[in-house]
Amino acid sequence: MSNNDIINAKKKNLFGDQSSSSRLHKIIKGTNDTEKKSQPAGPVKNTTEQNSIRNALSKTRGGGYTIPPKVSAVVEYATREIINVFSTVGSTTWRVPRLTSRVAYLIVGGGGGGSGSYDNAGAGGGGAGSVIYGVMTVYPGTIFNVVVGDGGNGGVGVGTVSNPYSAGYSTDGSEGAASVFYNFVANGGKGGYNRSGPPGQNDGSGGALATSVSGGGGGHGGGGGGGGGGGGGNGTAGGSGSGATGGSPGTGVSNNLSGAVVTYGAGGRGGTAGTTNNGSASIANSGNGGDGAGAASYSGINGRKGGSGIVILRYME
Repeated sequence: MSNNDIINAKKKNLFGDQSSSSRLHKIIKGTNDTEKKSQPAGPVKNTTEQNSIRNALSKTRGGGYTIPPKVSAVVEYATREIINVFSTVGSTTWRVPRLTSRVAYLIVGGGGGGSGSYDNAGAGGGGAGSVIYGVMTVYPGTIFNVVVGDGGNGGVGVGTVSNPYSAGYSTDGSEGAASVFYNFVANGGKGGYNRSGPPGQNDGSGGALATSVSGGGGGHGGGGGGGGGGGGGNGTAGGSGSGATGGSPGTGVSNNLSGAVVTYGAGGRGGTAGTTNNGSASIANSGNGGDGAGAASYSGINGRKGGSGIVILRYME
C-alpha cells in the first residue's frame, strides 16, 4: 500500500465517506444550530437581571410575598373654621390642631373697678383693660398658655354719721388683671380714684387712653360737690367731670373675631355728686372699666366692679 492510500484511509475514518464541500456545509450548519439554541427569546437580559426576575417569580408562586403596589402621597388641608372663646377667668392651655398653621387672636384685659364715694362727691370711673389683636403663625402640637383676667373690684364708700359722729371715707377701685395668650399681654385697667380735694367744686379729671402696653387710666374723683372723671378707654380718654356731673367714659373699640361685632375696652363713667348712684354693672368679658359712685350728703356708695377680660382664637383645622 502506498503512502497516498494510507492518508486517504485515515481521512475516510475521520470524516466518513463525504466530499470536502459536504463536510464543510455540515460543520457550518451545526455551529448555527448551536448558536440559535443558546439565544433566549425576546430581549437579551444580563445575568443579574435574570436572577432577580427568577427570584421574584419563585417567591410569588411559592406564596412568600408579592411586589407591593405603588402608593401616592395624600395631602390633607384644613377645611373647617373654628372660633375658640376663652371666657372663664383663670388659666388654661390651647394645643394647636394638626392641620392648623395660622391663628387670629383677640386679647382683652380686665377692666379697673370704679371708686367708692361719700358725702356729696363723685368718684372716678375705672380704666378699660387693654385690647390686643392680630394674626400669627403656629405649628401643630404646640401648647400655648391662655389667661383670662378678672375685672378689678369697686372701691368702698362709707358715709359720715353725725350722731354719734363717725367720719365717712371711700377707697379707690382695684386694678383689673391682665389677660394673656402666648407672650402677648393685655394689661388690666387702672382703678378709679376717690374724692380728691377740699369741699367745694373740684371736678375730677378723666383717665388716660389705653394702649397696647397699658390699660386705661382711672378717672379722678371730684371734691365735695364735684363730679368724678370717666375712666380711659381704648378708643378715647375719659372725660372730666363738669360741675356735679360725672365725666363721660372713654370709648372702646369694635371687633368681629367672635363672629359678631362687639365693643371691648370702654372706660367706666364718673360718679355724679349729690346722688346715690353708682351707675351700671359692667358686662362680663368686655374689659370695660367699672362706673364710679356718686354720693349725697352723709351717704356712702360703693363703686362698680370692672368687666372681666376675654381671649378669642379663630383658625382653620
